Amino acid sequence: MKALILSAGQSTRLRPLTNTYHKCLIDIYHNKKIIDIQLEALQKFGIKDIVIVIGYFGDKIKKHVQENFSDLSVVFIENNVFSSTNCLYSVWLAREQLNDDIIYMTGDIILENSVLDKILNSKESNLIYVNKEHELPDKDFKVKINNDLVESVSVNESGTNVFFCLPIIKLSQNSVFLWLQKADELIRNGKVNVYETEALNKILKNIELKPIYLSDFAMEIDNSDDLFLARNYFSKI
Repeated sequence: MKALILSAGQSTRLRPLTNTYHKCLIDIYHNKKIIDIQLEALQKFGIKDIVIVIGYFGDKIKKHVQENFSDLSVVFIENNVFSSTNCLYSVWLAREQLNDDIIYMTGDIILENSVLDKILNSKESNLIYVNKEHELPDKDFKVKINNDLVESVSVNESGTNVFFCLPIIKLSQNSVFLWLQKADELIRNGKVNVYETEALNKILKNIELKPIYLSDFAMEIDNSDDLFLARNYFSKI
């Protein structure tokens, strides 16, 4: 299994912190950065083949990872048009490296090790983190569930059987192949500034993506309020 982490965007909602470095390099606790929390968790569960898509201050991310995680096999993919593209394009750029089952996450997620433990050790091939207890956010991802299968993933999802989710996703090699096929179609049609879920939604009927219902701590850090909550959580544990 490989891990795919997207860390290309500009993180404008966290300025001025992100005026001089990417948000994945923000300290959360004891000099641990967001990227450190992710890589240490992956390493703990034996995942050493990692693909990181970089763009904004990518040189600083690369330097930090190479200096602190030399025992991991990390491939860096550069998104040189990060200011005009979105997650789908970054995933597409990494397509030649994604020839295995993957665990996927964006570079602004922090999580307890137990989250990866439960996802990776599940017998299900295709899973996404879902928290039924979390209130539905306005701008973040949500899933619509039907017969215990994910029907759609969108920031705009609403209605019944809709729950909060995070882009922490496990996919089989075949599902990754189908995902990349759809990504390629969208990119060739000029849809470079859309979320990765736009391609994912087009294959959900074929791959049986299941929710894994967790209340274990995991969150995205998008703004200063999120950063405060994250630091406060880790200061207590």
